[in-house]
Amino acid sequence: ADAVRRLLQDGGVRAAMAAYHKVLVTLFGSVAGAIAARNAAAAGRLAVPMDDVEELTLRMGDWVKLVKDLDLIDTLTPLKLVELIFVNSQDSFDSTGDADMSYDEFQEAMVALALARVPNPYMTVEVRLHVFFAERLVPQVRRKFPAVFLRIGALS
Repeated sequence: ADAVRRLLQDGGVRAAMAAYHKVLVTLFGSVAGAIAARNAAAAGRLAVPMDDVEELTLRMGDWVKLVKDLDLIDTLTPLKLVELIFVNSQDSFDSTGDADMSYDEFQEAMVALALARVPNPYMTVEVRLHVFFAERLVPQVRRKFPAVFLRIGALS
């Protein structure tokens, strides 16, 4: 976990993450916002707006479902690794041992997922992130979450 957190401080990695910020923040906000809205409606409360990503979270099951929906669970990233990425991205757990993934933790998890999906040791981490985001994540978001992709275009 500390190794990935150190990578997030690297200028090249920060630049790669910044290049895909709209995709990441919109994907997280849309998925976590929809979950928060369902939970709030069930409890008779108002939902947190999906644009307020600092207030939104994902549970492990939500994270796993998102990765599955993006067709990213396979031999490169089996379910156990996806769950391990969730656990290792956590800054803390609540008193019951449960954890919610914040947007910052989501970014860290996406870096870990990208490095697992593009394991080429001859590429820099920055290039591996670009390859993952451009060749795998963005096309899958466009295909599996067209409403999210339309929102990203509206944000441009």
